[in-house]
Amino acid sequence: MSHGDITPITFARRLCQSNLPLSQLSTDGLVSYRLYRMSPCGRISGASRMRDREERMELEQPQRRRDGRVRDTRQRIHGIALELFVSQGFANTTMQDIADRLGLTKAALYYHFPTKHDLIRSVLQPGIDDVERFLSEMSAEAPSSQREILERFFDLNYAHRMAFLALSLDPSGLAEVDAENWIPRLASTFQLLLFGADATNEQRIRAVIVANGLSRCATLFTDIPHDELRATAVNVALQTLSADLPR
Repeated sequence: MSHGDITPITFARRLCQSNLPLSQLSTDGLVSYRLYRMSPCGRISGASRMRDREERMELEQPQRRRDGRVRDTRQRIHGIALELFVSQGFANTTMQDIADRLGLTKAALYYHFPTKHDLIRSVLQPGIDDVERFLSEMSAEAPSSQREILERFFDLNYAHRMAFLALSLDPSGLAEVDAENWIPRLASTFQLLLFGADATNEQRIRAVIVANGLSRCATLFTDIPHDELRATAVNVALQTLSADLPR
């Protein structure tokens, strides 16, 4: 190793052995390390830069692995929790139930989610936020075709199908995310998007039937491939919006 390409340990040893006051270090033959390994002329050597990167990567890898494990564990918790919320409801599912299914201690589960309320919010809030964003964006944009509105609404429900299925079976979960008025607001905005402000009572009813039907199709028909399900559900919804009713 050249004198101009030293490690922090070597630099520290030379500094301790020099017995020089700090005021003389700049004129002494010692290499100034500062934030990087430096050559005596003040340039960062190529080998030093390479070692810096390697050492930073070595330090960051354990943290990345830990972060990855935490994300994986939280995803597993979300998946199992949603399965239990669907089959048992929110009130009847305990943190112990979830921990047992995961093969974790309850203490380990509480490490990730301090309360059941925190866990419920974590699995439901992303879907609620996405629907609110969808409604805001569609309301602010130029009027879209009914097909585009229905396709985007289906995709939204499909992306959060387990969370929305749990809510459809047990609406009490809405209270956990402070969204008790969410369904009426969704219905009224959906009517406005499809038919405008002057919608008739019949059109308002059709809009609610279509919104509910698309949501149920996205969550219940797990055996039908996505593209087929999407195309069929949207086409049937469009027919429902325009069909002539017997008088």
